[in-house]
Amino acid sequence: MLFENNVIDTSELPTLENVEFKPLMKSYKTLLFVNSIIFFLILFLIVFVIVTFIDIENEIPFNVVISAYSILAVIFLLRLLIIHFGFALKGYLLREHDIIYRSGLINRKIIAIPISRVQHSEIRQSYLARLMKISKIRIYTAGGNSSDLSIHGLAPEIAQQIKDFLSKTISEHE
Repeated sequence: MLFENNVIDTSELPTLENVEFKPLMKSYKTLLFVNSIIFFLILFLIVFVIVTFIDIENEIPFNVVISAYSILAVIFLLRLLIIHFGFALKGYLLREHDIIYRSGLINRKIIAIPISRVQHSEIRQSYLARLMKISKIRIYTAGGNSSDLSIHGLAPEIAQQIKDFLSKTISEHE
């Protein structure tokens, strides 16, 4: 048997431009906003505690305090803008032989996992996500302790359907 390694014409490969990704739940965007607000409130509180209680003897100049709050406010607003504009770019696609997730406003990322490589999957919800009826599915392939793909912002029934599909397909490949 002769070994061959033929060249593949990349212009003839299928593209993802012609397929429509399924969007995430709009309430997931709200959850991202809420998480960011909580995180930055804690940061503002930490700065407040440092300014008010820790440096009583050596007063911190007022312009340094204002600068710290201003920097935090700008970072907070940038985070909200990234969430807002980046949300429309997020989506997933479940096909016969693979599952694909697309994300990223600044760093665009597309992750495709062949279903034949999936070892197991799990559905998770944080406390806030449970209140808002939002789930995420984590998909694991061979090796490692962390998931290879996490899709946040799914309705619990959709996440369960994807998990069931993956379980059924995995058992058929065994």
